[in-house]
Amino acid sequence: MGRGSTSTRTGRPRGDRSAWTTSVYGTISVAVVVAEYASSSASRLALLVLGYGASMWLAHGYAAVVSTELATWGSALRHSWPVAEAALPALVVVVTAALFGWPTRIAVPLALIACLANLIAVQVAVLRGGGPRSRQRIAATIALDVVAGAVVLAVLTLLR
Repeated sequence: MGRGSTSTRTGRPRGDRSAWTTSVYGTISVAVVVAEYASSSASRLALLVLGYGASMWLAHGYAAVVSTELATWGSALRHSWPVAEAALPALVVVVTAALFGWPTRIAVPLALIACLANLIAVQVAVLRGGGPRSRQRIAATIALDVVAGAVVLAVLTLLR
Protein backbone atom coordinates (compact mmCIF):
# COMPACT_ATOMS: atom_id res chain seq x y z
CA MET A 1 0.00 0.00 0.00
CA GLY A 2 1.13 3.49 -0.77
CA ARG A 3 1.40 6.29 1.71
CA GLY A 4 -1.93 7.76 0.61
CA SER A 5 -3.90 4.67 1.56
CA THR A 6 -2.63 4.00 5.07
CA SER A 7 -5.18 4.33 7.82
CA THR A 8 -4.99 6.28 11.00
CA ARG A 9 -6.13 5.14 14.40
CA THR A 10 -9.57 6.65 13.72
CA GLY A 11 -10.07 4.54 10.61
CA ARG A 12 -9.98 7.55 8.30
CA PRO A 13 -7.68 7.09 5.33
CA ARG A 14 -4.70 9.40 5.68
CA GLY A 15 -4.77 10.22 1.97
CA ASP A 16 -8.46 11.13 1.97
CA ARG A 17 -8.18 14.81 2.86
CA SER A 18 -11.92 15.37 2.38
CA ALA A 19 -12.68 13.28 5.49
CA TRP A 20 -10.42 15.51 7.57
CA THR A 21 -11.74 18.67 5.92
CA THR A 22 -15.29 17.58 6.70
CA SER A 23 -14.35 16.90 10.31
CA VAL A 24 -12.76 20.34 10.72
CA TYR A 25 -15.74 21.98 9.01
CA GLY A 26 -18.20 20.01 11.15
CA THR A 27 -16.42 20.91 14.38
CA ILE A 28 -16.35 24.63 13.59
CA SER A 29 -20.00 24.53 12.45
CA VAL A 30 -21.09 22.84 15.69
CA ALA A 31 -19.22 25.49 17.68
CA VAL A 32 -21.14 28.17 15.76
CA VAL A 33 -24.46 26.43 16.58
CA VAL A 34 -23.51 26.24 20.27
CA ALA A 35 -22.49 29.90 20.31
CA GLU A 36 -25.60 31.03 18.40
CA TYR A 37 -28.00 29.21 20.71
CA ALA A 38 -26.08 29.89 23.93
CA SER A 39 -29.16 31.33 25.59
CA SER A 40 -31.17 28.13 25.04
CA SER A 41 -31.65 25.55 27.76
CA ALA A 42 -29.15 22.70 27.84
CA SER A 43 -31.81 20.22 26.69
CA ARG A 44 -32.81 22.41 23.74
CA LEU A 45 -29.16 22.95 22.89
CA ALA A 46 -28.62 19.16 22.96
CA LEU A 47 -31.48 18.72 20.49
CA LEU A 48 -30.09 21.48 18.27
CA VAL A 49 -26.59 19.99 18.22
CA LEU A 50 -27.98 16.51 17.55
CA GLY A 51 -30.26 17.80 14.80
CA TYR A 52 -27.52 19.87 13.24
CA GLY A 53 -25.01 17.01 13.25
CA ALA A 54 -27.55 14.60 11.75
CA SER A 55 -28.78 17.06 9.13
CA MET A 56 -25.25 17.95 8.02
CA TRP A 57 -24.40 14.26 7.79
CA LEU A 58 -27.44 13.55 5.64
CA ALA A 59 -26.82 16.64 3.50
CA HIS A 60 -23.21 15.67 2.87
CA GLY A 61 -24.28 12.12 2.03
CA TYR A 62 -26.98 13.37 -0.31
CA ALA A 63 -24.54 15.69 -2.06
CA ALA A 64 -22.07 12.83 -2.54
CA VAL A 65 -24.78 10.62 -4.08
CA VAL A 66 -26.30 13.21 -6.42
CA SER A 67 -22.88 14.42 -7.54
CA THR A 68 -22.07 10.78 -8.38
CA GLU A 69 -18.98 11.06 -6.19
CA LEU A 70 -20.22 7.94 -4.38
CA ALA A 71 -22.67 5.49 -5.90
CA THR A 72 -24.71 4.36 -2.88
CA TRP A 73 -26.26 5.96 0.16
CA GLY A 74 -24.33 3.59 2.41
CA SER A 75 -20.95 4.55 0.98
CA ALA A 76 -21.91 8.22 0.96
CA LEU A 77 -23.01 8.16 4.60
CA ARG A 78 -19.86 6.30 5.66
CA HIS A 79 -17.74 8.83 3.79
CA SER A 80 -19.67 11.75 5.32
CA TRP A 81 -19.60 10.43 8.89
CA PRO A 82 -16.83 12.83 10.05
CA VAL A 83 -19.23 15.80 9.86
CA ALA A 84 -21.66 14.02 12.22
CA GLU A 85 -18.85 12.70 14.40
CA ALA A 86 -17.66 16.27 14.89
CA ALA A 87 -20.85 17.03 16.83
CA LEU A 88 -20.29 14.26 19.38
CA PRO A 89 -17.98 16.06 21.88
CA ALA A 90 -20.32 19.05 22.20
CA LEU A 91 -23.34 16.76 22.26
CA VAL A 92 -21.89 14.74 25.16
CA VAL A 93 -21.33 17.96 27.11
CA VAL A 94 -24.79 19.45 26.54
CA VAL A 95 -26.57 16.13 27.17
CA THR A 96 -24.63 15.79 30.43
CA ALA A 97 -25.56 19.37 31.31
CA ALA A 98 -29.22 18.68 30.56
CA LEU A 99 -29.23 15.49 32.64
CA PHE A 100 -27.59 17.16 35.63
CA GLY A 101 -29.43 20.47 35.32
CA TRP A 102 -26.34 22.57 34.72
CA PRO A 103 -27.03 26.15 33.65
CA THR A 104 -26.08 27.15 30.12
CA ARG A 105 -23.53 29.61 31.50
CA ILE A 106 -21.56 26.47 32.42
CA ALA A 107 -22.67 24.12 29.62
CA VAL A 108 -21.96 26.46 26.70
CA PRO A 109 -18.31 27.25 27.53
CA LEU A 110 -17.70 23.54 28.25
CA ALA A 111 -19.29 22.58 24.91
CA LEU A 112 -17.13 25.14 23.12
CA ILE A 113 -14.03 23.82 24.90
CA ALA A 114 -15.05 20.31 23.75
CA CYS A 115 -15.28 21.63 20.18
CA LEU A 116 -11.86 23.25 20.54
CA ALA A 117 -10.33 20.03 21.89
CA ASN A 118 -11.89 18.06 19.03
CA LEU A 119 -10.61 20.57 16.48
CA ILE A 120 -7.09 20.37 17.89
CA ALA A 121 -7.19 16.55 17.91
CA VAL A 122 -8.31 16.42 14.27
CA GLN A 123 -5.70 18.93 13.16
CA VAL A 124 -2.90 17.16 15.03
CA ALA A 125 -3.94 13.89 13.38
CA VAL A 126 -3.78 15.57 9.97
CA LEU A 127 -0.43 17.25 10.56
CA ARG A 128 1.30 14.33 12.30
CA GLY A 129 3.89 12.69 10.11
CA GLY A 130 3.91 15.66 7.77
CA GLY A 131 7.67 15.90 7.52
CA PRO A 132 10.38 17.68 9.48
CA ARG A 133 8.31 20.81 10.07
CA SER A 134 5.21 18.99 11.33
CA ARG A 135 5.94 19.79 15.01
CA GLN A 136 6.14 23.50 14.20
CA ARG A 137 2.92 23.35 12.20
CA ILE A 138 1.17 21.47 15.02
CA ALA A 139 2.34 24.03 17.60
CA ALA A 140 1.26 26.94 15.39
CA THR A 141 -2.12 25.34 14.70
CA ILE A 142 -2.78 24.66 18.39
CA ALA A 143 -1.77 28.22 19.29
CA LEU A 144 -4.08 29.65 16.62
CA ASP A 145 -6.97 27.41 17.73
CA VAL A 146 -6.53 28.36 21.39
CA VAL A 147 -6.40 32.08 20.58
CA ALA A 148 -9.49 31.82 18.34
CA GLY A 149 -11.29 29.80 21.02
CA ALA A 150 -10.43 32.37 23.68
CA VAL A 151 -11.71 35.18 21.45
CA VAL A 152 -15.02 33.32 20.89
CA LEU A 153 -15.44 32.70 24.63
CA ALA A 154 -14.59 36.34 25.40
CA VAL A 155 -17.08 37.64 22.84
CA LEU A 156 -19.79 35.34 24.20
CA THR A 157 -19.05 36.51 27.72
CA LEU A 158 -19.23 40.17 26.69
CA LEU A 159 -22.51 39.65 24.81
CA ARG A 160 -24.30 38.15 27.78
